[in-house]
Amino acid sequence: MMGPGPRRTAIDYLRYYTRSPLLRMIGSRIAGATAAVRWEALTPTAGGSRGERVAAEVLHADATSRAKMLVGMKRAGDLREIPNHPILHLRQREWGGIYGGERRKLTQLYFDIVGESFLLMDRNAFGMPIGLQVLPPTWCKAIATARKPTFRFEYGTWRPEPIPATEVVYMRDLDPVFPSSRGIGAAMALGDELHVDEMAAKHIGAEYQNRGVPPYLIGLPGATPRQARELEDDIVARRRGVRSYAPIAFTLPPEADLAKSVLFKELSRELVGVQSTAIRTQEQDIAIQMFHLSPETLGRITNSNRATIDAADYLLARGVLMPRLEYEREVWQERVVPEFDNRPGKLILAYESPVEEDKQHTLRVSARHPSALTNDEKREMMNLEPWGPERGGDKVMIPANVGFIDPAELPTPEEARPPKQNGERQDRSWRYRRKELDVERVIEQFSKLFAAAYLSSIDAEVEAAATGLDAAVDAGPRSVEQLVSFDRFAESFEPEARSALEAIVSSVGSESAAQLGTSFNVDGFAREWIRSHGADMVTGVADANRAGLRRALESAFRESGTTREALLKQIEKHIGLDKNGSRSLDKFIRELAADPPDVSEAQLQRMIDRKHRELLRRRANLIATQETNDAANFAEGESWKRAVSDGTIGEDSMQTWMREPSTEACEHDGGICDRLDGQTVRVGASFSDNGKQVERPPVGIGCKCRRLLDATDPDE
Repeated sequence: MMGPGPRRTAIDYLRYYTRSPLLRMIGSRIAGATAAVRWEALTPTAGGSRGERVAAEVLHADATSRAKMLVGMKRAGDLREIPNHPILHLRQREWGGIYGGERRKLTQLYFDIVGESFLLMDRNAFGMPIGLQVLPPTWCKAIATARKPTFRFEYGTWRPEPIPATEVVYMRDLDPVFPSSRGIGAAMALGDELHVDEMAAKHIGAEYQNRGVPPYLIGLPGATPRQARELEDDIVARRRGVRSYAPIAFTLPPEADLAKSVLFKELSRELVGVQSTAIRTQEQDIAIQMFHLSPETLGRITNSNRATIDAADYLLARGVLMPRLEYEREVWQERVVPEFDNRPGKLILAYESPVEEDKQHTLRVSARHPSALTNDEKREMMNLEPWGPERGGDKVMIPANVGFIDPAELPTPEEARPPKQNGERQDRSWRYRRKELDVERVIEQFSKLFAAAYLSSIDAEVEAAATGLDAAVDAGPRSVEQLVSFDRFAESFEPEARSALEAIVSSVGSESAAQLGTSFNVDGFAREWIRSHGADMVTGVADANRAGLRRALESAFRESGTTREALLKQIEKHIGLDKNGSRSLDKFIRELAADPPDVSEAQLQRMIDRKHRELLRRRANLIATQETNDAANFAEGESWKRAVSDGTIGEDSMQTWMREPSTEACEHDGGICDRLDGQTVRVGASFSDNGKQVERPPVGIGCKCRRLLDATDPDE
């Protein structure tokens, strides 16, 4: 009776990946293909119940139907892609020395081998996830449960506090025996197969390196031991190389008798190498079938043909990659998407289907129905450059014996519409009335992009200043001021600001245009506004920051002890603050000095640092709110003007200024918001305040006024 096999732990299975070519070949093929799939962030273009219905259809569809659905909805304009969404940067960004593709591959390897993977979210000052750390499953000592929703990790001397379940993206392959326990990977079901394959490989290696049983036994009766050794050395020396793996052994009987003949005995030999190869092939076949792979996927094409080779990629994508990607999508949609947008259905995370279209089916259909494809579509199938409309690329080929109708003869939508009933008046103006921008929603959705970019750019400026501070200390405050030029800040902040502005303009413009039944693209004037406004905004913010820092440095140089460390501390305390913020921080420090609390010096410094971060976040939020509001109002107005120019709404459509009654900031500038409140002008025209032209809200920091569109029917 055979006993149980060796007991293996999770780390034993992970080590198989480093020493088993079988598991390395299978795991790397699946994980690499999974990590290479492109992901995208989508949002419904329509609001209200229609947008919710579109999101529900996408989220509740099966994987195959969803892939076709996404293509159709994006083409019809029901879904819009957000190429620069932070959740995509989170998946792709290098963090902890591991790049996005490496992290996705490693996560999939952990899932396939031991059945679970852990991603720890790192957050910025606003609580938004900005990085993911991969934690090996062997570090996890306890998973989160309903009673105790925390994870416990340990590795060597690293023993952090229990980590809340909200901070860990946990994926696992459930154990059917204990579903609430740790995961169980596919490789764990192949423990014996991997062990046998490894032992067979070692046996074959030992066969060639040092076989334990010699093939022949030769006796020299009557020879002395010295004579036997000399003959043995001579034969072995002349038979080095490949043949030496089975050396000849010599024996000497107890009583040597030279008169007797030489004794020669051939020992039995088993073809262990041949048997081990057959065993390895059998175990490899079981492992390949366990992971639902085709032999061609792993390069085994001995019994293959062109059809099986072409089908291998399809079977890999359909039966292996799709289930893994679908599970990952469900986990991220449930766990990570709400971290960026917790409104149901407003943010959809999806992946491009790895299943390629059936080329043979497409070829048969195009051959039977050549008029179903345009010339450019056929050229695309042949990997040729498109002709374009000027060369007839948008035309279809019609056989001479087939008739066709001129598109100009088709009925118009108005002619095809059913007749009006009971004298019903055809009035569409109600569709366009009372369209306004939800300022609070847009600010909540996009302001974090600005704030996070601002804080990271300030950190970049501190690093740049610290590297060259030594040379500027002796030259006085002017030199230090020139050192902290905010060039690094502008270099880092301007691309992020432009990206955020483009995301806001694209989102708000598309949503506003969709309400009017038209479309909106960020091009032309909108793109130029983003470029110029982004540059002006960054310059203005840098000037205000420079003024606040100048005030702090002048104060520091008036004091004694302006060492490098003291100046660097002043820069770190005041950088990123304007004059008001710098004064507030100095006032806080003076109050602590006048009435020092009963705490240590380190605790006192932490209190000052917290106050600085609080003021810095406040300024970042103020900038983010202002710029988000400004970009959103620009996009809304631009979409209205385009709707007028393309005839979607009437030229006499009007816009009305509406003051936000709950905003105290609208009391500034002598009550300009009160004076503009209720003023109505044509779409595209400017509002007027005592002869001063005001194009749109906001008119100052904190202003949340908005405009109300009263659009008319273009046919009236």
